[in-house]
Amino acid sequence: MSVFSMRFGNSMRLVTAALGLLAASSVINLASAQPLPRYNVAASVPPAQMEALETERRAMLARILANPADLDANFAYAMLSARLGDLEAAIATFERMHIYAPDVPRLRLELGSLYARLGAHETARQHFLAVKARPDTPAEVRANIDMALANLGSASAGPRLSGQVTLGALYSSNANSGPNERFVTLNGFQARLDDVAIGTADASGGISGGVQLSQPLGNEGDRIEASLSGRLDSFANRNDVSAGAIDLRVGALMRLDRFGLDNASASLSGLAGTSWLGGEPNLNQIGLSASLDIPLSPATLISANYTLRYEDYLVSVVRPRADLRDGLRHRASLAVYHSLSSDWQVMAGINLTRKDAVAASQAYWEPGVQAGLSHRFTPEGTTEDPWTFTLATAASLRNSDGPDPMVNAAEAQKGVELSVQATQSIPLRDQLSLQLSAGYRHVFSNYDTRTHGAASVGASLSYSF
Repeated sequence: MSVFSMRFGNSMRLVTAALGLLAASSVINLASAQPLPRYNVAASVPPAQMEALETERRAMLARILANPADLDANFAYAMLSARLGDLEAAIATFERMHIYAPDVPRLRLELGSLYARLGAHETARQHFLAVKARPDTPAEVRANIDMALANLGSASAGPRLSGQVTLGALYSSNANSGPNERFVTLNGFQARLDDVAIGTADASGGISGGVQLSQPLGNEGDRIEASLSGRLDSFANRNDVSAGAIDLRVGALMRLDRFGLDNASASLSGLAGTSWLGGEPNLNQIGLSASLDIPLSPATLISANYTLRYEDYLVSVVRPRADLRDGLRHRASLAVYHSLSSDWQVMAGINLTRKDAVAASQAYWEPGVQAGLSHRFTPEGTTEDPWTFTLATAASLRNSDGPDPMVNAAEAQKGVELSVQATQSIPLRDQLSLQLSAGYRHVFSNYDTRTHGAASVGASLSYSF
């Protein structure tokens, strides 16, 4: 789940006044309270922790009284109130913040969750739908909102279906990722590559999409989900690199609020898939995926993921040695997302891939890093929904276990890959958006056959439902 930033308006005097009212009303409520006050719903923490959390909540209230504009204290007070079951206090806090910061999605998501717990399903639905309608809401957040909507009332208690369809076109200066140079060195001898082997420019069109079916479990936000996704890309000239894939994923997601990790979640899924390349079957795979998302603050989210797959490459006339790549693939990643404001978000992450294979030349370790910047803005002279610009970059280092005797029998392949991608998302109407992209990728390697670069530009239309 992505992090939404918190912007609290341009007028600090208005915010201070609103928070001052909150502080005053909270003093009245707590002045007559018992050491452990009665809450309007059951607390989501063990009884042994309630006294300590109530002490912490009172400390946050003291900070608010000393400085009503202390936004961190207000947010902490609301979250502690929610954990202790005092949902009315939490809602009052978020509602006052929302009045003076109406364009903060995170506040509306918190309010929707709280109203749902109180049974005010229609009010909760309005908050969730308002965030879902924003064009800058990420797909994974839309999926979480769909799951929350599925929990609202008996009419929504059954399975929920959502999805997305994308049509796109792409031009690449090196569609087949072939060497940019015609002459390469193979085991100390110079060889001349034919036109099929060297990098070739080409244009492609494609369609991709997926559907997700979700079944809520109880009223704690847990759910079982199943998704089916696929893609098909066809190049104008290089039919040998036209590709397609179908992937199936089934798993469960559990909310971790019950363990004191507010808005955190963990998931475990089984997955299976098949793909084809150049019109022929290429790869079958099966595996498991686990993830953990924990908000560190209202503006910061940390996401950890691990995927294990067994890859079975299929032998064909054009790929007679494909089965040398059979084996397990492990991939672990850790990413941090941080919102600088409601319109600016940054991310940074690390990952590590281990590929096992029958042939040592096809097995490798590959550590990598990535970073990104996203900016939401409204073009001057327009009143439409905001546009979103994203700039992402990545770098990785691959070290193979052994040499490839066809290329260099004495030295294993080593390479560095660098890439940069810019994407502009433009909302067109409800649930329909246009994406324009441009990027560059380059691989530096001690093997001439693996050294190449490619620039690309593309456009796509996406429809979400």
